[in-house]
Amino acid sequence: MKILVLSDLWVPFPGGAEKMMYNISLGLKNLGNEVVILSGYNRSSDSIKHTMPYVEEGEMKVLMRSVPVNKEVDKGWEILKEDILRERPHVMIVHAFFCNQFLSRLKVFNFPIIRVVHNGARGDVDLAIYNSQFTYNHSNDKKDGDLVLIPPVFDDVVANKRGDKIGFIKPIPHKGVEFVYKLAQAMPDRQFLILRGEWPTVETIKEFPNIQFLQPVNDIKDYYSQIRILLTPSTYEDAGIVPMEAAKNGIPCISSNVMGLNETNKAGIVLPLEIPLWVEAIKKLDDPIYYNDIATREIGDVNSIDWLGQIKALNDKLLDIKFIKHYQNYNMIGTKVFDVYPTQKARATFLYENAQGIILDVGCNDCGIWYQYDKKENVYGVDLSQDAVNNARSKGFNAIVSRAEKLPFASKSFNTVCLSEIIEHVADPIVVLKEAQRVGKLIIGTVPSKEGGWGENKFDSDHIRFWAIQGLTVLLSKYGKAEVKQLNNDFLSFKIICE
Repeated sequence: MKILVLSDLWVPFPGGAEKMMYNISLGLKNLGNEVVILSGYNRSSDSIKHTMPYVEEGEMKVLMRSVPVNKEVDKGWEILKEDILRERPHVMIVHAFFCNQFLSRLKVFNFPIIRVVHNGARGDVDLAIYNSQFTYNHSNDKKDGDLVLIPPVFDDVVANKRGDKIGFIKPIPHKGVEFVYKLAQAMPDRQFLILRGEWPTVETIKEFPNIQFLQPVNDIKDYYSQIRILLTPSTYEDAGIVPMEAAKNGIPCISSNVMGLNETNKAGIVLPLEIPLWVEAIKKLDDPIYYNDIATREIGDVNSIDWLGQIKALNDKLLDIKFIKHYQNYNMIGTKVFDVYPTQKARATFLYENAQGIILDVGCNDCGIWYQYDKKENVYGVDLSQDAVNNARSKGFNAIVSRAEKLPFASKSFNTVCLSEIIEHVADPIVVLKEAQRVGKLIIGTVPSKEGGWGENKFDSDHIRFWAIQGLTVLLSKYGKAEVKQLNNDFLSFKIICE
């Protein structure tokens, strides 16, 4: 699956939103997807442009663009449109300012749109990913199926040493920079290290003898290696991956008790924004036993999150959405299709002649291929699209929404399982074939012939693979006695008597 991530927030700039997008993208890439990032930055009034070009070699393709917005949003759209048309993704994940500026225009494409929501409205998208339970609970337009995903950090942020300074990231108002300045005044004997952000026009920079400012770093480890405590005194924070990065380093984090920070710093120290309480907490961390106790709890908490399970759940959602979106315009495949594409008639004839008893059509669309079957009452169907299932039901077929990889039926429930034009689409045909073997006694189906009119690069860009007769026979023989034939120029047909 090819995923295009549109986000103006991206590493190496410090912050939870940047790292969240990086970790989600890297997690999806590690599951075998092709991930392309389109980003750019410069928080001026009319453009987004990174001040530090950055590309991950060997991991993900990252395209940095100067994308005009606001008054020049039409120019920005032309740049985005050109990139999207060139990349042609299966799904798009849209985030932050890019989402605010271009979401309505992205509707011109037929690619599913997934939005990462930090705050505010979900909008008209195919799926929303919320960065905390707090954000999800306080959304007025959340929908069933949306996900809460709090990605923990990977080991790439872990420094090999620890410094002695008190850390704070991004000196902007809602992150609590004024509170940090007051702490610095209240603790003149302590050294504070503030990591600059990427928005110089909104940063509040004040000179204090015990505060050092560090410019944005290409490697966040360079920063964590210099601090022993991290402060996140935000007044508004829908989540916060920065406390989790500190936890991964064994660095205690003291945070305010607002919004999503309670979720991402639950093993650290959480306090109301009162200077005496924070001074006391910092001094208490001078005790090495107490310090190590907090650090150990934080490491245990951040390592306990089932990151792989979360990202696999997201990946499954994206696969479902991809197929539903792709096929929502292909649900009516009855006799009109047979008239337009005559070789399709042979496919229907093959199925009619070889189907036996109770039939399960996997990926049934609207069951249109069975319209002329004389025992339609024996046909059951599963499909990813609710619209397709509704259409099948309106024609009198028994159909439900289900994935081919996990069918909700008992073993050997059907005399025949139909896999017609399915296994060339799926990410893992072996899983689909095993499920068909489990629930059926006979498997019948077709796949496009590589050189035919529906073959490779000739009709459907979503065809992942093609087989010749010999190769398909070898694959199918693992699941029973298999017979593969050239049905016509467009299709191969197959039968498997299951073992």
